[in-house]
Amino acid sequence: MRTRLALFAALCACASSAPPVAPAGELVTTTSVVSSRAHHASIDVDAAVAPDAAPVARDPGRSYREGVAAAERNDFTEAARLFGLAFEASPSVEMAFNAFRMHERAASVAEAAQWYERITALGPSAAMRADLEQRMAALRDFARRRREDIARPPPGVDALVREASDFFARGVALYQRREYRAALQAFEAALRYMQESRREVAELFFNLAVTHEHLHHRAEAAAAFREYLARRPDTPDRAAIEARVRTLSQ
Repeated sequence: MRTRLALFAALCACASSAPPVAPAGELVTTTSVVSSRAHHASIDVDAAVAPDAAPVARDPGRSYREGVAAAERNDFTEAARLFGLAFEASPSVEMAFNAFRMHERAASVAEAAQWYERITALGPSAAMRADLEQRMAALRDFARRRREDIARPPPGVDALVREASDFFARGVALYQRREYRAALQAFEAALRYMQESRREVAELFFNLAVTHEHLHHRAEAAAAFREYLARRPDTPDRAAIEARVRTLSQ
């Protein structure tokens, strides 16, 4: 699947020496997809710049193209660096979002947080702000899971029915006391309540997976990890979880 990026189509469409800017109101969405082929078909960066144009007019486009190529080969750290260079040369919400997404994919929580602050300072749309807040919450949860290997209940009463939320929190407490069998029963009870209310929370499947893992239930752990990935395909630790699934499936 192509890495999702901001379509910065106007990045190098300007033929003057002034740094190019995005059209007013052009903001990234979570469904925007850019490939290097599509970008090249829409605009030729070098051809769009006048021969006597200053280098600054070419640098953002070159950095952007190289960033897309790095993202497509899953070199997210390099892609973030290149998008950062493009942003410094020609600041925009779109390019800042690209840099944020690459740090998100690289699981660089601190760096992603810095770009989050930059984007919010630029005044993103309400939809982008909501998307960013959700992504940052997921990154912070990832950072906690990396320390504790357990996911916390999602915030807010709307995320879970009361009974499921109580069992979820009870399961986390039991897991942290290494009472894995009791924790599993609590997480399974939370899952039943959620299914009855037709709600799903990805973090619960992660907790079921790690609890089954501690109980040496390899097949159940692998299945729960797969359910988690199906609901959180962009989770920063996707590669690590996929490796755990392969090990459990051997």
